[in-house]
Amino acid sequence: MLITDQPEWEPAGPAAADRRRWRQSPGTTLRGEVLPAAPASFGPPGPDLVQLALRADERNSGREAILGLVFAALMLVAVGEGWLWPALACAFVAAPVIGIALESWDALSQWRRERRLG
Repeated sequence: MLITDQPEWEPAGPAAADRRRWRQSPGTTLRGEVLPAAPASFGPPGPDLVQLALRADERNSGREAILGLVFAALMLVAVGEGWLWPALACAFVAAPVIGIALESWDALSQWRRERRLG
């Protein structure tokens, strides 16, 4: 469960209201120490990454639809011509090889970057 100073991030209910009330009372003590009250206004923690991702997804939705239609047409051609199973077999064989190649390229790039900076 997430406990924050943002009431809208916490679950609703009497327990959440009690926690907020306890945090906002200036005389709250814990083992004799006075705890500071919660700030009256608390700004957002930064840009809303979910909203940014959703906006980027909206901008790319037309392109994704076209690519989806092209892929569907290619799949229909592959089924009609009998290429589907060999193409799937090649994809399953190539996936680990491509993954290892990308990881190796990333490690090499990281090593070059560290060598250049250091």
